[in-house]
This record gives sequence, C-alpha cells and structure tokens, in this order.
Amino acid sequence: MKCILAIPMFLANAKIFKNRLVITSGDLSNSYSTYGIPEREKLPVFQRGSKIYQTIPPHTNQGMKVTVYCSFSPEINIERELTRKLQNLSKMAHIDSYGVLMGETECLKRIELHTFRKFKPKSVSALVNEPPCSYSNIINLAHRNQIGMKGPYSNLAPAASNNVRVVRMDKPIPVREVIHDGLYLVETTATYQLALAWYFGFLHLFRRNSYSNQWYPLTKIGLERENGKTLYAIIMKNIFPGILNIKKNIPSQKAELGQGQDLMSGYAETEGKRITEMPSKSLVWLHANGELGNTRNKNPEDSKPKIS
Repeated sequence: MKCILAIPMFLANAKIFKNRLVITSGDLSNSYSTYGIPEREKLPVFQRGSKIYQTIPPHTNQGMKVTVYCSFSPEINIERELTRKLQNLSKMAHIDSYGVLMGETECLKRIELHTFRKFKPKSVSALVNEPPCSYSNIINLAHRNQIGMKGPYSNLAPAASNNVRVVRMDKPIPVREVIHDGLYLVETTATYQLALAWYFGFLHLFRRNSYSNQWYPLTKIGLERENGKTLYAIIMKNIFPGILNIKKNIPSQKAELGQGQDLMSGYAETEGKRITEMPSKSLVWLHANGELGNTRNKNPEDSKPKIS
C-alpha cells in the first residue's frame, strides 16, 4: 500500500502566480514535488475502479488542507495520475510564487555598495534599519541566489553559493515579517508544538518549545526536495494514524489469506472504502507571533518528535 499527501496553496494573487499543489510521500528521500493549479481548479477526485482511494475532498480553499491518496496496487503511480494535467513547478516553485519584491532591487544595491566599501558582510540587523531593506526582501534575495547568508541564523535561508554577496544573519526573524499566512498546527504536547507554514513558496515544518517564543525549522530551507519524507511521516503520524494502521495491518492480512490469494479482492476494497469515508484535514491556524530562529535555542533535554 502506497500513499501520498496533497497539500494545496491558494494564492491571493492567483491571476499572476499559479496556485500550487505540494505532493509528498514516504517512499523516497526526494519525495517533495510542486505543481501549478489553474485558478478555481479543485483537487482531482478518482472514481471507483481506479484503484486509488482518497480522503473526502475539502469543501473550501480557506486555510491549509491535507488530502491523502492511497492505492493497494503496486502498479499504480498515484502522483502521475493525480498530476496528469498539472504543470510541474518543482524547479521554479519560489520564483513562480514570489518573483521580485518591492524594494528588493534597491536593497541589493545597498548590500553591494557596503561589500565594495568594507570588504566584509553587513549584518541583517543593520540592513533592516536602512530602508528599503526588510527581512522579507533580504530572504527573498537569498532564495533567488542574489545573496548568501552566514552567521548563527543562516539556517533560515538557502546556503550561500561561492559567487554571491554575503550577508551576516545575526538575529532571529519576526514570524510576521516572513510568514504572512500564519502557521498551521500539526501537534501540541506538554513540551513543544509543531506547525506547518508556507515559507517563500515552499512548505516547511517548524517546532517551538513550550518555554520559548522562537520557532525553528525541522525541514531544510533551500533543499526542499529532501523534505518530503519528514513532512509525510510527521503529518501521517499526527493527522492520519488510522491510515497508518491500515498499512501496518497488511502483512498480517496477507498471512491470514495466504500468499496465493489476492489481497485486493477483499481486504483492500474494504479498507479502501474506509479511507474514502475519512475527511481530509483542515489544520488549525496560529497567529504569526514569535520569531524564527535555530536549534541552538532548544533545550538539550527536550526530545525531538519521532517521525517514524
């Protein structure tokens, strides 16, 4: 049994930039893909007989929705069937949703001028006090590979390449400055919270410890293709445990039925119907409070949430 997660991102400026659909699975390390969705387009619904079972489609485009598609047939490529009519944006996910922000060109000129005069990186804390630079257009420049980041909070931007101007990321970033749609809660325990957020066109997972107002990424910024397995495991564990149980029970069902019998004829049809009766998940929205930081602010005694 294979499953994928489909998480749409609906943009306010969908007439300029395409809405997108993020697909993740737990099968491969490079299992994060982005596709463009035409304006007003809904997620595909597969009919009975397709051998693909999905949770009940969401009724609205508001907030963050997670839909699961599963198949018991190894010959079925769910992602290919789901995205047959969609444009693959995996290589241009950031550019196709953000482009160049207001004030960004002028900010880049300021960074270049400082580098030419001082021959050393300028700090973000200094830059954001010099209009038109802002946290948002500085991080956007890094995503467009116009600048590189170094320093204690450089984990909040793609890694610097060898041939770009370098900025020192010396302080945390206010969440509201760079995550405009807020965060969406995945898990809450006595010691931490996990939340998903759209961060410069990509889906990322953040953690906040109970004693702190600082969120830090558990997924890799700038290496989004490697994040699929982590996203899939944590979302399935916390949001769709019933589907994980169906998958775990397959070996015992095969043993009971015998290797010569077709699992699909009975068990798969029954459990597939159960999946189609489960609702897709609408995640709880959190205010964009606090800061984005790094793991150095994590209590070493806190255990990282399990993703297996």
